[in-house]
Amino acid sequence: MTEEQKVDPGKEIRITAEPTPNPSSFKFTVDRDLVTNSSVYFADKEAAADSPLAAKLFELEKITAIFISGRFVTVTKDGWDDWRPLAVKIGGTIRSHLAGAPCVSEKALEASPKNDEVVQTIQDVLSEIRPFVLQDGGDIIFDSFENGIVKVRMQGSCSGCPSSTATLRNGIETKLKERIPTVQMVVPI
Repeated sequence: MTEEQKVDPGKEIRITAEPTPNPSSFKFTVDRDLVTNSSVYFADKEAAADSPLAAKLFELEKITAIFISGRFVTVTKDGWDDWRPLAVKIGGTIRSHLAGAPCVSEKALEASPKNDEVVQTIQDVLSEIRPFVLQDGGDIIFDSFENGIVKVRMQGSCSGCPSSTATLRNGIETKLKERIPTVQMVVPI
């Protein structure tokens, strides 16, 4: 959300919370854009310096990571205990923040990898898979390709998810090997 996209404080903000395949992560879907055509991942409070929303969420107990994409925020916490008490606080924090401040600064949205033909094909394959991963509150971001190895960053509910290895091997790696014969392996970093 940029300065121009601030929410009208008089308009009701609807937020739904739902579990993800990762029991340590919960997805909070909002009825408006938080960021446009991008996603950002914050692995800790220090990394969230360029996101007023993430910084506020990290002030809550047990929060270990935050992923913001489109119209949702995926929050990861320590442990698999009951989400209900924390989910209420997270929803309230998101709602109060959206009443007037941007979610993420432009600086946090600027990082983008180099773009040669193989990298573009890798990014195209990830773009085909991304809607399914985003639906579960996560994302898989291209980092690099070197010596046949594609490195990706698992974000949101995908980070630390027991199902992420299957997604990498059976989904992403298989598709990449079909399209790019020089791909040998996909590894998370």
